Amino acid sequence: MVSFLPDSLKYRQMIAKATSDDESPAPGFLQEELRQLTNDAEACRHIQDALLARLEVKSSNVKLKGLRLLKALCASGSPNLKRDMQRRTHVVRDCMHWRCDPHPTM
Repeated sequence: MVSFLPDSLKYRQMIAKATSDDESPAPGFLQEELRQLTNDAEACRHIQDALLARLEVKSSNVKLKGLRLLKALCASGSPNLKRDMQRRTHVVRDCMHWRCDPHPTM
């Protein structure tokens, strides 16, 4: 089946699925697929933009999953991704000082 979605929208949808706002863990197959996509320079840029946009969401589940995905991609993804993310650390630094309401069961 031919897909008519632009590539940037596909990557945003993949990031949104991997960083959904629930307590279930992110699917491993999405992390692997995103890791492989980081070898393409254009896809890597779109993935970075989408992931940094998800880190600015107020939900703690989205932030936690986004940071975990970012860590996995930097550890095993393209070296270009890691180098580019080292230049764009302001969003990650903002996450260090972020606070939220306590978990409802606590």
